Amino acid sequence: MILAAGFIGWFQTIKSEIKVTDELDRHQRPVILIKKGFPYILGWIAIFILGIMMHFFHHASIAIDDIFSEFAHELLKDIAVFTRFSSKDSWYVWALSGVSSMTFTFFLEKKEARLKDILHQGTKNQRKRAHPDNR
Repeated sequence: MILAAGFIGWFQTIKSEIKVTDELDRHQRPVILIKKGFPYILGWIAIFILGIMMHFFHHASIAIDDIFSEFAHELLKDIAVFTRFSSKDSWYVWALSGVSSMTFTFFLEKKEARLKDILHQGTKNQRKRAHPDNR
């Protein structure tokens, strides 16, 4: 399952395009534009299907209504990230989603060298607290 999620995360980056702009965000970091493409959608669907398969494996049955309800729930979690923290997902959904997301980010950082530095840069206030002499 973990290997499948890692493979899906890698697959989602295949057609991803990354553009680091000259524009800065409110924390003075460069704005990054990512066009995810069709493989990203296929990966998202694969994670959804794996989640249903794991649910079926653990509970031995699943109703059609539950599949549509879960699909709507997953779509909402992808659109509104804050709902992910209030959901009652099983551990395998968290594992699938977490591993695929980490792998996706890892391979995006490999595609664009500046991406890792930008993502780990922190906010302007965090940098000031870390280095008090840099005011």
